[in-house]
Amino acid sequence: MSKSIIAVLLILNIAFSANAVFLKKTNKAQFNVFSQLQSFEKSDFGKKLLDTIALQVQNDSGVSGLQKVAQLLEEIRLDLVRQQSDADAVHNAKEQECADTISNLDRCIADNTHQRDQAQAEIELLTAEIARLTAEISIKEVQLDILNSRENELDNARVRDAAEFQRRQQETPEVLAALELVIEKLQTIAPNTNDDSLVLAELAKIGSSNPILALVQVASTFSPEALTNVINKMSELHASIEASIEDDAKEEAEAINEYNQLKAEISTTRVNIQNSVADLKTQLQQNQNALSLQERILEEAISNIGRCQDEKLAKLAECEAARTFWAEEKESRTAELNIVKQVEAIIATKLDTIKDYLKERTEVSDE
Repeated sequence: MSKSIIAVLLILNIAFSANAVFLKKTNKAQFNVFSQLQSFEKSDFGKKLLDTIALQVQNDSGVSGLQKVAQLLEEIRLDLVRQQSDADAVHNAKEQECADTISNLDRCIADNTHQRDQAQAEIELLTAEIARLTAEISIKEVQLDILNSRENELDNARVRDAAEFQRRQQETPEVLAALELVIEKLQTIAPNTNDDSLVLAELAKIGSSNPILALVQVASTFSPEALTNVINKMSELHASIEASIEDDAKEEAEAINEYNQLKAEISTTRVNIQNSVADLKTQLQQNQNALSLQERILEEAISNIGRCQDEKLAKLAECEAARTFWAEEKESRTAELNIVKQVEAIIATKLDTIKDYLKERTEVSDE
């Protein structure tokens, strides 16, 4: 309703502020119209409208006055129609805005729910992969410890074997020299016995105080055959020991070569394991970084779901309130429009009756 019309109605409401109209007299023909007009008095709008018409008729009861009333009613009716049209446009725009906003919020909830589910699945996979990599790294580190221990044992064994070899290399020439001396002494003895077993028995009795002298003393009692046999055995022992020196040196060289090969194998294995551990640790760090990212995504998705759900509930309440307000205003405006149309119809068809009603209404108000 335009501001000018509202102002007129407010002024007229003050001018005609009497309580409900009590009709002093009506005939049967007027009853229905009077009742209809009296029903308009129950609303503020209807009462103000009748006040306006009464004032206009009171000031000018001629044709021009009635034309002004008809024009005023038309303006009010058109204004109510315009107001409702504007309100409908605002309502439709609001409904569209509500639908768009709720659709966006539903999409926000759906997208973040999908992100949440994906993040939870990724976290489960990454957690399992991190556990696997951690276990595999531990196994590799144990392998390195075992390898280092094996290398230490190998080094210690090589040191012991080398020391033993050096000892043999020093002692064996001394044994050979002693054998050479014994053989030389034996070769100068004139034998007296043929029993070489007796010679050996006698050697066992002499002891170690001066074995070479004792051997010579005993050998002097040997027969030529026995002495020759002893000398031959000593010579064979000398040759055997002399050959063992070369064999020992060869075995030592082979042991050193085998040691070096094992050291090379251990070194290669260690490098391979260390490279594997480094690669596993790189993978572990990458998976831990990915896990941190997915945890942040999960936290953000859960937060967004809660925010969008809260905003949706607030928007639904806001839209419902706007919808209720529009419906109430429409109902009120429709009622006002119906009153205007009915008054226009009464003025157009039952002008005398409405004049009588307004006259009696004024008389009651004056009383």
